This record gives sequence, structure tokens and C-alpha cells, in this order.
Amino acid sequence: MSHEDKELDILLRGYQMLAPEQRADVNRRVIERARAYRTAALKALFHWLFGWVRRRAAVAQLRALDDRMLKDIGLNRGDIETAVRGSGNPAERRKAA
Repeated sequence: MSHEDKELDILLRGYQMLAPEQRADVNRRVIERARAYRTAALKALFHWLFGWVRRRAAVAQLRALDDRMLKDIGLNRGDIETAVRGSGNPAERRKAA
């Protein structure tokens, strides 16, 4: 929680005791924070969604390759999802198992 968020929290607890001008200022600041949080949430959502679409496209492209081509790049068909997610080297995990 940022310093400004803590300050707003304190002001909101005593909201009923604030003067009308102070209430208007608190209202404005709360709306600004809400807009900032909404913007950050939407940005994170679009970032996640764009990444998901890119991963799905990469999986589709790899699945379109034949087994020989997959072997040339060090993958088995069952390793495609893991390789696209970036969860380490699938070939090294197979050796360790």
C-alpha cells in the first residue's frame, strides 16, 4: 500500500467529520486512485491476453511441424506446451526422469 493510499484510508475512516471541502477533495482523490487501479488492471489483463494469444499461436505452429522437424529442434510432440510456456528445457527434464 502506498503512502497516498494509507493517507486516503485514514481520511476515509473519519469521512463524516470532514468539512465539505475536505470531503470533495477526498472524493476526487479516491476517484483518481480508482482510475489508476482500473488502468493498471486493464493493462495487466491485455498484457496477459496478448501473451496467451501468442502462446496459442506458437503451439499451433509447432503442432503443424512433423515429428522429424520437432526432433531437429529438440522437442517431442508432448513437449510442445511445456516448451511454449517456458518451463525449462523439456529434453533435460526427460533425461532427469
